[in-house]
Amino acid sequence: MKATDDRNLILIYIALAGGCVILGTGITFALLAICAHYGIDILKNLWLLAIPPAATLLINVSLIELYKKLTKG
Repeated sequence: MKATDDRNLILIYIALAGGCVILGTGITFALLAICAHYGIDILKNLWLLAIPPAATLLINVSLIELYKKLTKG
């Protein structure tokens, strides 16, 4: 029984990570569209490219912690 629980947990983590990748791609395209709309030079403001990975990582960790809290509590 323990092996199936571990497999389910791994599949859930993979699904969360995959969803966050898709969300991060969307955030990246939105950031590039906003920069194009407002005329922000992305090469002079490379720090803007750190926003999508950081946001995606934060969302992924938050969803994992929320899942752990809801399933154990």
